[in-house]
Amino acid sequence: MPNLRKYPLLLYFLFTIMGAIIFSGCSLKSGPKSFDIPGKSYIREAPEASDVLAEAFEKTTRESKKFYFSGWAGTKIQKRSNGYYVIGSMDKEKGYSIDATIFGQPFRFYRWGNDVYVSEGEKWRKASPSEIPLEPFTDFAKLKFLTGKAVRDHDDTLYGQKCSKYVITLNADEAIKAARAMGVELSQDDEALSTPYLKQLRMKLFIWVGQNDNLIYKYMTQTNMPVPSAGSIFQEVSFKFWKYNHPGLNLPGPEKLQPYLIKE
Repeated sequence: MPNLRKYPLLLYFLFTIMGAIIFSGCSLKSGPKSFDIPGKSYIREAPEASDVLAEAFEKTTRESKKFYFSGWAGTKIQKRSNGYYVIGSMDKEKGYSIDATIFGQPFRFYRWGNDVYVSEGEKWRKASPSEIPLEPFTDFAKLKFLTGKAVRDHDDTLYGQKCSKYVITLNADEAIKAARAMGVELSQDDEALSTPYLKQLRMKLFIWVGQNDNLIYKYMTQTNMPVPSAGSIFQEVSFKFWKYNHPGLNLPGPEKLQPYLIKE
């Protein structure tokens, strides 16, 4: 099982794949995931973007007590692709329930308090520290340093919420800085991080902010980078969040697992 704890959802898939390619020469298996065709761009300057996004990062981190979420990530090198998918619900005061498919393997995670469980078929067991996924939506406030680069794209509607869509373009150094701000240590080797391939990485970060409540309802990253003997890599990561603090979101207690729990 992948070590999920090390990687926040935004950057987990991106730097796991890229690290495997650049630093260890691993190849990717083909997969069925296809990529959306980018729509027409309506990019324009947005003097308000820095303040709006800074507030959205802070407010969403502070006020999102519970919510539903889903997301996927896909990586494509030439005709080879691989994917990651997750859907779940979270109550920050209690825990979470997550269904995930990672590199074609299904996983289920459940947390109540400090105890995290992972499924093995129909059974459940206590998760080891290396298996525990980082909880979603805990790190947005640490990306405030990026807000001054944002521009505005077209408005959109998600889950009945009118949203403003912002775009931030990052070079390699900025992407690495963003990763480290979110707790992802890509490498202890500065020479590895200075590879000419990694230095040519370019990322676009798209953020959808609710116009009525200034909460984040979606983010997406699109990343391009040349890779040795493979041309280039393209990766897209997208996550959506909805029903913030909805009274109907009630995480069931751990007693539901007891009949299926593997005794240690």
